[in-house]
Amino acid sequence: MFHPTRSGSRGNFSCLIHPADSEEPVFIACPSDLQTSTMENGSFVSLPLAMLNATDNSGGVTVTNDYAGVPLALGSITLVTFTAVDPSGNFGLCSFNVTVAGK
Repeated sequence: MFHPTRSGSRGNFSCLIHPADSEEPVFIACPSDLQTSTMENGSFVSLPLAMLNATDNSGGVTVTNDYAGVPLALGSITLVTFTAVDPSGNFGLCSFNVTVAGK
């Protein structure tokens, strides 16, 4: 590209164009609803959740979830949502219910 200078001569300049990223991250495997049970005569269960993986065209994805790690009560149904965010702020969601049944 050429850009005229004040003196009227043409000087070279370059610019770097970054295309806008509008593609949201995608979870590799989003589980369906889960059922777990309490221990014998138990009223609560702790839920050991593994972190889910997501992919994105940008290559970098941060995955978080909203489960606070508190024990879940017998008979409860808890919605757990994982969020994957790429560097451009695009996000993908994976949500499922966890039901606690007695043993």
